[in-house]
Amino acid sequence: MTNLIPFSGSGPRPPLRILRQPPPTPGEEALSRVRDCLALAFQPVRPGVERSAGHLPRLVAPTKRAGNPAAAYDPKVILTPPEDAIRTEISFQPEVPVMDRRNDDRSKISVYRSAMLRWSGFEALCLIRNISPGGLMGKLHTSLAPGEPVQVEIRSGHEISGRVAWSDDGMVGVQFDERIDVLEVLHAPIHGEPGLTQRMPRLRIACPVCLHAEGVRQSLTLVDVSQGGAKIETDLLREGDEVTLGIRGLDPHRGVVRWAHSGRAGIAFLAAIPFDTLAKWALDRQAEFAAQDRAGA
Repeated sequence: MTNLIPFSGSGPRPPLRILRQPPPTPGEEALSRVRDCLALAFQPVRPGVERSAGHLPRLVAPTKRAGNPAAAYDPKVILTPPEDAIRTEISFQPEVPVMDRRNDDRSKISVYRSAMLRWSGFEALCLIRNISPGGLMGKLHTSLAPGEPVQVEIRSGHEISGRVAWSDDGMVGVQFDERIDVLEVLHAPIHGEPGLTQRMPRLRIACPVCLHAEGVRQSLTLVDVSQGGAKIETDLLREGDEVTLGIRGLDPHRGVVRWAHSGRAGIAFLAAIPFDTLAKWALDRQAEFAAQDRAGA
């Protein structure tokens, strides 16, 4: 952009001075390239996704049943929050993020990312607030002791070893055992069941569920669940079936069967489970199971 300096006063008019913007610094150029990379890695929400008042949008069901119901829903839709929702900050500082660090827009970029945190036989959803090569800070609905070994799964099939650096007021700081390439980890390849691309962490909690399909009610077993869907044990469903899944402690969720084979089926929910709801539910169920195991020992 070019700025012209206006003339004021009497006497001969001085020549115009043209001020030009200084060239970008190497740091600003690097940050611009990173933003371009993130724009490619985290594509905008596709048509067919409508934002809701919660943290995540819901998938919009068609107004009438299509000839192939499965084709009406896109299994690769990335559920993202509205602009003003809590998002993940990518920091380029090497140390573990802390809660009282001031925001610096020149060294951080915001995206949205949740992860799975595993320790001592437990696993929980963690909403990452800040991630750096040396560690992360996230929202966790429980407290962990400093030094507790943990495994962090940000993308399916990609685990990072670390230890709890601090834990306070529903937040946790994790120091990675080895420094990571943040952008590579966030954009790592996805591994999952054929026909159902999992873009959100899956909680592997086996418990009874109630399935309603075509007017028939069945009691089945849950294999795993995420904000966007669930995997159940059954050989009675077909791809494209419209179902309602009832999990104790959670509201019933309508969905569409994405795949069905080998005695299991994957269901994509029409409305995502809110992060806090699913995170608290998972911790409550695991605490309940642990108490039952202790009582039976």
